[in-house]
Amino acid sequence: MSEISKKTPFGLIPSTWSFAPLRSIVCRITEKNENRSENVLTISARDGLVNQRDYFNKSVASKNLSKYVYLRKGDFAYNKSYSNGFPYGAIKRLEKYPVGIVSTLYICFRNSSESIDNEFLKYLFDSPLWHNEVRMIAKEGGRAHGLLNIGINEFFDIMLPIPPRKEQQKIAEILSSVDEAIEKTEQIIAQTEKVSKGLMQQLFTKGIGYSEFKKSSFGMIPKGWEEVQMNEISGSIRNGFVGTASPYYSTDENSIPYLMSNNVRKNKLDLNKLVHVDKSFHDKNQKSILSKGDLLTVQSGHIGTTCVVTDEFDGANCHALIVTSLSSSNVIPEYISYFLNSFEGYRRLRGIFVGSTIKHINVKDFKKLYLPIPSSIDEQIQIVKILKSMDFKTDNEKKKVESLLKLKEGLMQQLLTGKVRVPVDEDEVIEA
Repeated sequence: MSEISKKTPFGLIPSTWSFAPLRSIVCRITEKNENRSENVLTISARDGLVNQRDYFNKSVASKNLSKYVYLRKGDFAYNKSYSNGFPYGAIKRLEKYPVGIVSTLYICFRNSSESIDNEFLKYLFDSPLWHNEVRMIAKEGGRAHGLLNIGINEFFDIMLPIPPRKEQQKIAEILSSVDEAIEKTEQIIAQTEKVSKGLMQQLFTKGIGYSEFKKSSFGMIPKGWEEVQMNEISGSIRNGFVGTASPYYSTDENSIPYLMSNNVRKNKLDLNKLVHVDKSFHDKNQKSILSKGDLLTVQSGHIGTTCVVTDEFDGANCHALIVTSLSSSNVIPEYISYFLNSFEGYRRLRGIFVGSTIKHINVKDFKKLYLPIPSSIDEQIQIVKILKSMDFKTDNEKKKVESLLKLKEGLMQQLLTGKVRVPVDEDEVIEA
């Protein structure tokens, strides 16, 4: 069945769809809490309406909660604050709790139309389709940075594309199935990370296959292991270049990779924001030149995070990182990296943090840091191999989530505009 389309500000939509103002399908919620609930909610662009204390680890609500807006499960709230990735704020549905309360700064509403499937409405607001409508009425608020100045009446006048109810339900079913796949994959990631943390704790204190242990500052460790300071196994522990290197950034084919703290992640390099410097800067700053196998430790920011310099960055330069060049042939750098990124490693690092406002690590303190070292290189390699396999599994599952999120984004764009139609009866095929 081929169908004629009609023109709207959203582009062409199927002729059987309507193009309606928000106020025609919802009613505004202004019901006050009157101290019925203490479940103060905030909007997380990713997680929706969540408990404020759980999200911020503290309450930022007023002491008097009686005037907060009272929501029930299935109701919607619009946070007019904008942020990176959410230039027009976020509209989310209450799903996690039977009731909750939100600040009167939020615009709240619920589905009031029998012709609208509430699950479809949720996905409509998860998509960016309503952004252009808000963009035309939004101005930055004068009272608070980051708050869009949107009138109540104007907000409820925004126009939305509405398919017939059966098609809404089919669209919601498809998108819900993708969400279920995302949730299951994220559960696998959480479980894998939990197991990995437990393995780290076990491997860095009990080792592999030991029956005899001795006392140490780390608790009981295997006999044959040693407590060693960083400076005992290192030929050099130094700072990367500290200063302003941006005037020397270059895209020339002879430019040199310049690693910074935002490139260092736990046991790996993140090259999404990799910059390069010209050769003149590189030649003048020999102390910050890297060699394969060097350890890079973040001094401030995600402090203490460590990784190993790989083959492709042998001879690169770096900024404001602690660079450790190992001198001992009895230690592999990957083992040190995994230990420093473990719970016990971070606990030790935290003990040498300095600074009242911005915490950082001094090289002189880092040199004195103690590590538990297996005497056998083979055991170190085996420990790293086990932990790398866990990282590999986690990374693969995270890639699956990224793919599913892209799939969902593409499906929303296609299904919620009618560019791709879904059959609502078994023998029906619709062509846009």
